[in-house]
Amino acid sequence: MKRHDHPGRGGLRWEHIFQAIGHATLVLDPEHVIVLANDAAADATGLTRDELVGKKCYEVFHASGQPPERCPMESMKQSDRMETETMEMETLEGIYLVSCTPVFDERGAVDKIIHIATDVTERKQMEKDLLRSEEKYKSLFYQTPLGTFHYNEQGVITDCNEKFVEIIGSSKEVLIGLDMLHDLDDTRIIEEVASSLKDGEGYYEGAYTSVTAGKTTPVRVLFKGMRDEHGNIYAGMGLVEDITERKRTEEKLQESERKIRTLMGNLPGMAYRCRNIPGWTMEFVSDGCRALTGYEPAELVHDAVVAYGDLIHPDDREMVWETVQDAIQTREHFEVEYRIITKHNEEKWVWERGMCISPAGGEPAMLEGFISDITARRQAEEALKTAEREKEIILNSLVEHVIHEDTDMKILWANQAACDSAGMKREEMAGRHCYEIWPGRSEPCTDCPVTKAIETGQPRETEKTTPDGRAWLIRGYPVHDEWGNVTGAIEVTLDITDKKKAEQRYRDVVENAHDAIYTVHPEKGFQYVNPAFEELVGYSTDEIYSDAFSFWDLIHPDDLAMIEERGVARARGEEVSDRYEFRITAKNGVVKTVEAITVDIASEEILVMGILRDITQRKQAEKERERAMIEMERALKLEKHFKADAAHFFLNPIAIAKGYMDIHMENIDDEEQQHVTAAREAITRIEAVIKNIVEKGEIHE
Repeated sequence: MKRHDHPGRGGLRWEHIFQAIGHATLVLDPEHVIVLANDAAADATGLTRDELVGKKCYEVFHASGQPPERCPMESMKQSDRMETETMEMETLEGIYLVSCTPVFDERGAVDKIIHIATDVTERKQMEKDLLRSEEKYKSLFYQTPLGTFHYNEQGVITDCNEKFVEIIGSSKEVLIGLDMLHDLDDTRIIEEVASSLKDGEGYYEGAYTSVTAGKTTPVRVLFKGMRDEHGNIYAGMGLVEDITERKRTEEKLQESERKIRTLMGNLPGMAYRCRNIPGWTMEFVSDGCRALTGYEPAELVHDAVVAYGDLIHPDDREMVWETVQDAIQTREHFEVEYRIITKHNEEKWVWERGMCISPAGGEPAMLEGFISDITARRQAEEALKTAEREKEIILNSLVEHVIHEDTDMKILWANQAACDSAGMKREEMAGRHCYEIWPGRSEPCTDCPVTKAIETGQPRETEKTTPDGRAWLIRGYPVHDEWGNVTGAIEVTLDITDKKKAEQRYRDVVENAHDAIYTVHPEKGFQYVNPAFEELVGYSTDEIYSDAFSFWDLIHPDDLAMIEERGVARARGEEVSDRYEFRITAKNGVVKTVEAITVDIASEEILVMGILRDITQRKQAEKERERAMIEMERALKLEKHFKADAAHFFLNPIAIAKGYMDIHMENIDDEEQQHVTAAREAITRIEAVIKNIVEKGEIHE
């Protein structure tokens, strides 16, 4: 063991480090009576150290008249070794990892017990990882004064320390690879090895004869199964103690020292002893300095590589110095939080607690204390502050009044909109009941949504109209703690006066529209119809809103398939026109044709809004127009046939007659020619009339 690591050298006063430990630490006698307590134990229990001395530990921590179930001290009395247990401490209101370490007197009897209670409420989830990392802690493995060896899940030794080799009287090369389940002669050891791999623990005590060296040595062996993060045993570790009378006292003293060293090494931080100078030259640091600073103990002690003072952030060095010196002047413990820069150039926040020690013999004053990493806590605090600032900025930008109230409806916080509405500052509103400020009442409103939210644990809302005619939407949201208990409520109030007026204008338009307007839910039926809809279908609103009434009841049977096909196409994602026509059957049996426009309404529920326009008369007019066009076409066809027939039956004979007259004119005298010419002219006039009738539809020459 190096000089700076030895807890009994260099004038180090362990009692001051004992007081600086940040965990509740007690020294007990074998009857659970507190002999000594540190400051952390006094702070945790609310009692002074003197008040703790003389009380029994289970009275202080468990408010009980007897040791609790799974008491590690009771287990320690049976095993004569350190025992730990995770348990609830009722008076401290938390979960603690409790370790009880025996301290033996020169005769080997348990004289005192070191009882350490570490708050692991927030670190409970880390226990599995810590367990495995502790079991693999190589420095402990090789420095222990006990014979120590590792074996795999088949019981084969994979590693061992020199002490184990010494006790067995063999060599490391021979021992590594030894199959303890098949190569040993002692069946009791075989059974205990198997028990440790199955149940997690085995114990052997007796005179063991080595199969590799033939040496017989009285030993005690603890076989411990090592578990992974899932609780499965994947290997084992053995601790072997030579219990020969000559070595018993020496080895027990070494074990006590090792346990103290283990305690110091397992504390979540660094115990130290240093000079009271600006560089804080270290005389001793515990193994926790590795995790805290990245440096080995040898690199920090006596400023071998770096002075601890150089690790302190430059902006914090003066503050740390002044804080410590002020505490020295008043002869009090000091506590300080500051930043350090680790070996790997990582910035960490640390918490330090210590005190000034004035050694005897005129030696310079020294500081002894404990330093722990609080980076995660400071980051969480800073994140919380940032979140609070962002929340305030966001909430203050809202037009809604946002108020946080406790269960008595007293205001805890209000945003800027709420303050402006009340004409008060935030600090003036804090502590007052909300109903005192706005309604000016002495008690909550009867239908207050905030009260209902607190009572039911569910969001509630309501609308109110104030005497000035303004409409307000008031919502209450319950606030729960981590156990689900309602601790208050958030009240959100929005001025909806303009919205209400707009809604009324829209309602007036809809109510007075000539077209039928409705909203319908696919499963719940009609949700709203205007008066024009009632007039169109002939049903009353009571009938339309009833569960027995369906939209499909209105559709003409011959159009049902078309409507259904539209729905199927829409469901397939096909584009379907929002405008279409179909027929309905009114209550009085009259069939009407309507032009429909339907759109989906985005809301909390699936709703369809439709507009129906009665186009029955327009359709009838269209049919009359179609019939007239057919009649006109028929008349035109008759006219065409008439003209053709007239041309055939009149004009052809006239042409023949005129031809014969022309021939006859060559064979008659003048007088007869005059008569024939007059007749021919009359026929020509008739021909002209007939042509006007056929070609123009007019009767004239």
